[in-house]
Amino acid sequence: MRIFSTISSVSLVAICIIGISAKQSTYPHVIPGPGLPSLKSLQLTSADLYNRQLITNSSIEKRDEGYDKNCFAFTTADVQSTVACFDYLTRLGHVDCTVPVDNNVFCTAGDAVIGGSKLDQTTGVTSASCWWVALAVQWIFQNCNADGRVGGTAIPINSDQNLIVGVYNTDWVST
Repeated sequence: MRIFSTISSVSLVAICIIGISAKQSTYPHVIPGPGLPSLKSLQLTSADLYNRQLITNSSIEKRDEGYDKNCFAFTTADVQSTVACFDYLTRLGHVDCTVPVDNNVFCTAGDAVIGGSKLDQTTGVTSASCWWVALAVQWIFQNCNADGRVGGTAIPINSDQNLIVGVYNTDWVST
C-alpha cells in the first residue's frame, strides 16, 4: 500500500508540473488595423505572436529622451496582449502606421488596443514607421506596467511629432 501512495504522489506531482509547463493552446486573435498587412500575409498566427520570446531593445534609456510619454490607470490592457501587438508591429518594419483623419487602430489583441491619434487634430495624414510605433509601445509596456496591466501614450521618435501612440483597453476604444 505504501508503494501505491508513493507512486500516486509522484504521478500527481508529474501531472501538476506538466500542467504548469504546458503552453496555452488557444490565444486571443491578433487583429491588424485597417490597411495593415494580415497575419496570413506575414505567415504568422496569433499563437506565433503570443509565444515568441520577447527581445527588447536595451537602448531604451537613450530612446527615453525622445518620447513625450505618459502612463495612466484609467484604461489598461493585458501586458501579454500588448506585447503580441508590439511583436506584430515590429514585423511590419518600415510599413507606415497611418492616421488618416483623427484616430486609428494599429492592432487589437485580447483586451489590448494599440492606436494612434493626431495631436493637432487638423486635416491631413500623419504617420510613422510601424517599427517606431512599436518602439513607443515598448516604452509603454516596459514603463507603465502595473501587475500585468498596461496603459499609456508615447510619441514615436523619428515621426513628424504629430502622432501619439497609445495602449488602451478595448472597452475604452471603439474599434
